[in-house]
Amino acid sequence: MMPPLMRRALAVLAVALAGCPATTVVTDLAIVTGCHQPEACMVEAASCGCNRADVQQGGSCIKCFPSVATDTCGSCAAGDAGQCREPSQICYARGQVCSGVGAKCVPASALDGDGGVICGAPEAAPPEPVQVGDDDGGVTTVFRCAYADDHCCPGEETAADLGVPDLASSDLSAVVPMDLSSSD
Repeated sequence: MMPPLMRRALAVLAVALAGCPATTVVTDLAIVTGCHQPEACMVEAASCGCNRADVQQGGSCIKCFPSVATDTCGSCAAGDAGQCREPSQICYARGQVCSGVGAKCVPASALDGDGGVICGAPEAAPPEPVQVGDDDGGVTTVFRCAYADDHCCPGEETAADLGVPDLASSDLSAVVPMDLSSSD
């Protein structure tokens, strides 16, 4: 009788000698190059004026716009000054400052007949936060509309500024030093 270790070794050797059938390699058909909806081949963000019409089909910021989800724009490379992006990725906080609790940015298409802004329009969107440098070298968050031609419906201003005071400009002359030298 053959020891168990020897039987295992012969089984492994038999499988190795039998070999494996040839493997066919195919490409992954899910990988398709180019831009697909909702993305389009857009110009670089810095060269886009970011009016709403600029990022719609046929606008000046779009190099190629797929008409349906299965269309592609082919090659859309930064070397061509293009990038596959959604309009919201190109035009982020590019409009006017719009602050306050409940503020809304409204497209120009949501104006009433007299040129007034309809703040309750379904297209109204909250402003987007962006950080900017302030006068004393710090950073402040401001809220801006996404598109340059948006109109602002300001929100309610907050009653109190809950920010941290700037200690660099504080007057510390009223601070009374404690005498810690006394012994009790």
